[in-house]
Amino acid sequence: MPHNNIDPVKQGFDPGFANRGMFYEFSPGSLPMQILGIRDDGRILLAGSARGIPTEPALMQFQLVQLLENGVPDPNFGTNGIVIGGFEENIHAQTDGAHLLDNGKILLIGTHYSLPAQVAFARFLADGSLDKTFGNEGIYIPPLPSGAEPPQTPATPENERNALRLATAIGPNGEIITAVGNKVRRYLSDGNEDSEFSVQFLNTHAVGVSASGSITVAGINRARKGTIARFNANGKPDLGFGDKGYSTLSIGESSSAATLVYSLLLRDDGSLFVTGLADTDIFDTTGSKQRGMLAAFNSNGTPNLAFNAGKPVVTELPSGQACRWRAISGAPEDRLVVVGSAGLKGYENSLIARYKTNGELDSSFGDNGYRLTDIGSGREEWLSVQVQPNQKILASGDCTFKTDTATVVRYQEA
Repeated sequence: MPHNNIDPVKQGFDPGFANRGMFYEFSPGSLPMQILGIRDDGRILLAGSARGIPTEPALMQFQLVQLLENGVPDPNFGTNGIVIGGFEENIHAQTDGAHLLDNGKILLIGTHYSLPAQVAFARFLADGSLDKTFGNEGIYIPPLPSGAEPPQTPATPENERNALRLATAIGPNGEIITAVGNKVRRYLSDGNEDSEFSVQFLNTHAVGVSASGSITVAGINRARKGTIARFNANGKPDLGFGDKGYSTLSIGESSSAATLVYSLLLRDDGSLFVTGLADTDIFDTTGSKQRGMLAAFNSNGTPNLAFNAGKPVVTELPSGQACRWRAISGAPEDRLVVVGSAGLKGYENSLIARYKTNGELDSSFGDNGYRLTDIGSGREEWLSVQVQPNQKILASGDCTFKTDTATVVRYQEA
């Protein structure tokens, strides 16, 4: 059962945020929410999916939520701070990514489960209403490629947990970049597909775009090595980055080892940080050998020697527990915040840590650099993180505090 008598101070939460430092009153059936950004006035925007509409309890829909700076739903956004809907009426819709644009509008990228399932876009004004100047009254479903053969039955969402499947980014001219598997697609700002190219990956988990339009992707290759690649705006490998456009990192040399990159933080100068996990025994189904991984690269794809002498930092918790990092955010004063989970698979607790940009753990944060939280029922994992201008930290993810997995918290510590 949920821990209803949680002491927010003991957990490190900001008691002035939402309910004892936690917000969990999303739409019924909500899946984990992604933190999109913080507006200039402090309002917090999140996106995800939900399956719980009273009239259609099995229907999956996209969801946007905006909170005031204190964690209370924004009454001037959608209906009591929530927007929920689909790309077409009574057809499953899932949020795969979303972005707070420079002009204050919101672009949502998702899956429209028609015949066949396909990518679709929705653009919203700052108040949560559809932007009627985009697509068809705010919704755009790109045409299928010529010769596509639709299946006989509609597709439905399968993996409801951790539902954000695509890696997405917005280019300098509003281009929409999506990456999944070994494919990267570039769409124009109106949603029409512009180009597609392949990467030497087994799975892509993160993508970023620079001011010049170059595209950086990160994930894992077929040799089970963490991989970062950079491409010019035209999709050609950036030969000035790494080895012919690719850089790899590997922790553990045995045939049962794997290094995964889940998230990247791309700086304006093209340098970057990546985080994920190192697993020295992928055949151990409990995940007991998994450890969080954090690494830094220069703009040319070489290891950053100022960060842990150019080597990845492998997290070893004082308890000896397994752990993994799922998301990263920059912070003022040269700090990095990473979030994820600790514990064996199926029994995880949420984990957050703060590092210095030289790779040292920031012992002034939490309990010698870490905070482990146990606030829900069942497994927990932070999947999204954002550092506010006042250095307080928002974390969101998979944590069933009440009835659904969606929970967002704010940590008090600066």
